[in-house]
Amino acid sequence: MDGNSRSSSKQAKLLVMKMSPQIKKLSIKQQNERLEIENKILAIENQKMREELRTYRCAACLKIENACLKVELARSFRNAATILEAEAQSELEVGFSSTAPQIPADTSATGPLQPSAAGGQDEPCE
Repeated sequence: MDGNSRSSSKQAKLLVMKMSPQIKKLSIKQQNERLEIENKILAIENQKMREELRTYRCAACLKIENACLKVELARSFRNAATILEAEAQSELEVGFSSTAPQIPADTSATGPLQPSAAGGQDEPCE
């Protein structure tokens, strides 16, 4: 029996030696997969942090930018007001130009004036 146990222990050792590289291979493969997943997670977090840093502005910078935007807005309003005033002025000038149609003096908003029988003054028709 002693010889038989030696051969079985040798077989067990051989089996362990044969299986050891396969087991190592599997554990290395699993470890690589875990590391790849962890690497992807870290890459996503890194991208998020980069985006936050790219868009980050301190309070002082925001105040400066806000002041610049207010100045730009005021300038835009002034320009718009100037344009509107110029358009209104040109409309007024066109309305009173010599080429504009003239309204006769004997008409009013209620129609042409009719001479009255009593006073001889012009009064609107009813």
